[in-house]
Amino acid sequence: MSDEYEYFEEEDFDTQFNGGTLRRILAQTLPYRRWIGGFLAMISIVAFLDAYFTFLSKRIVDEGIVAGNREIDLRKLAASLGEKKLKVARHDEAEKLTGLQVGGISALALLNKPFEVCLDRSALDLAQLYVSAGQRGLNVKIGVQDLVQLTKAKVVEATE
Repeated sequence: MSDEYEYFEEEDFDTQFNGGTLRRILAQTLPYRRWIGGFLAMISIVAFLDAYFTFLSKRIVDEGIVAGNREIDLRKLAASLGEKKLKVARHDEAEKLTGLQVGGISALALLNKPFEVCLDRSALDLAQLYVSAGQRGLNVKIGVQDLVQLTKAKVVEATE
């Protein structure tokens, strides 16, 4: 290799990143400030909506225990919980929130997690019922009163 090239280490340069450098960089973005502001506003809005809907999803993620021949009436459930509106979480959202696989999400699997368990009032007419044991395809038969006591379930009007 020839000696005509000089090699410099970073420490050899005396320039430093300072306020002037930052001002020069920001000056280059001035023509695009509306675009940048718009993108930052959209990112903020999307982050807020994601957080809001995640919170709502957390309220309804398979927390409700409803008889297999009935369907949840989200308006009734929302009214019972003192909420304006609820939505059912998508499968990927439910798995992300609970850390469990869809089909294995149950009140029993969520005992040590920050979820409020809700039981439809119609279940109180039964002596026993089957609930998921926390694994897909595995169910356990349990007395309704035992389930309420074990999960500290809130009895709600959730079906028609």
